[in-house]
Amino acid sequence: MTPKQQRFCEEYLIDLNGTQAAIRAGYSAKTANRIASENLSKPVIQKKIQELQREARKKTEITRDEVLGVLASIIRSDVGKFFKGSKLKDFSELSPEERKAIESVKVGSSGIMQLKFSSKLNAVSIINKMLGFNEAEDINLQLENLPDSVLDAIIEKLMNK
Repeated sequence: MTPKQQRFCEEYLIDLNGTQAAIRAGYSAKTANRIASENLSKPVIQKKIQELQREARKKTEITRDEVLGVLASIIRSDVGKFFKGSKLKDFSELSPEERKAIESVKVGSSGIMQLKFSSKLNAVSIINKMLGFNEAEDINLQLENLPDSVLDAIIEKLMNK
């Protein structure tokens, strides 16, 4: 692996954006997209990225379950639970799970001016990727041992769809 490829791997972990990682690693902005695609298809680079991810997990001690827990808190958050009538609850009244859904708070001289929640759509997207919900289901049929009548029924059903 070249030093530039090593740097690409390190930069890729910042935002998982191959094109930007290639640019930050010193590749030309004009060819960064193509270089990123080529690099990410190389087994040695894939292996290095996985190694760096393992190191980061070990260093931070953040587990997949912890990440999923935060994401689950975000998608299960209910904005109504943050209010008492028309007034915002004090944060001490919120559960830790509810507070995890808050992305940022802007405070002014008269109190909270803006409360921003983490994106539920983004959280769902990440959960889908982490749990493989976006992957096609693996349909492994053992057709060899099925009687012809069953195979005919399957074919007929598929033809009618």
